[in-house]
Amino acid sequence: MSHFLHVDSNGQPQIDLSGVTGDELDALSEIQTETVLERGGGSDQTNYIRKTRIRFHNKLIALEKLARHTGVYDKEVANAVDAFGRLIEEIQRRGSRAPINRSDA
Repeated sequence: MSHFLHVDSNGQPQIDLSGVTGDELDALSEIQTETVLERGGGSDQTNYIRKTRIRFHNKLIALEKLARHTGVYDKEVANAVDAFGRLIEEIQRRGSRAPINRSDA
């Protein structure tokens, strides 16, 4: 939060995005400010109070969606990757014009 705001001498939060990087801005989903008129209890004094709300994107939901999109939870995809690996090994065993160099060979 210290990248996005500071507290002024009156104790009010002040949004300052001047030094924020693009990656830091991408992490934000919402910035909302609201100025509210507050009346003192029993007195005629009124004050304006600024309410500030900064909301970040939910990282866990984003990771979950990415995992589902890439098929991390799909067993069939894992089997396809294993089958692909076996095919590469078979090509190497039979011989190829451009064999794949394995570091563990």
